[in-house]
Amino acid sequence: MGFLILFVELLKIEVNLANLLASLITIFICYFLNAKLVFEGGRYSRKKEAFAFFSFSIFGLVLNVVLMYLMTTFLPIWYAISKTLIVVFIAVFNFIVRKNFIFLK
Repeated sequence: MGFLILFVELLKIEVNLANLLASLITIFICYFLNAKLVFEGGRYSRKKEAFAFFSFSIFGLVLNVVLMYLMTTFLPIWYAISKTLIVVFIAVFNFIVRKNFIFLK
């Protein structure tokens, strides 16, 4: 949310492009935080974990961008509220996938 608001409000980047940029940055940050602090490695090598992580993240990214576009273009919902709703959904999806398919021993 912080990156999105920074890009939209301070840098005046269009909402959907700002969402894409913020989401890409967040995916990389999440990989390093998940790999180091949240989940233990074990099932795969780090290279395979990274590949699986980013592969599933692409699905989440596409879903994020499409939902944000639809919500901000066709529904009268402020971008920050749209992003909050999307983040909750994507976060649950990502946690379940990462726990059960990527970082599981």
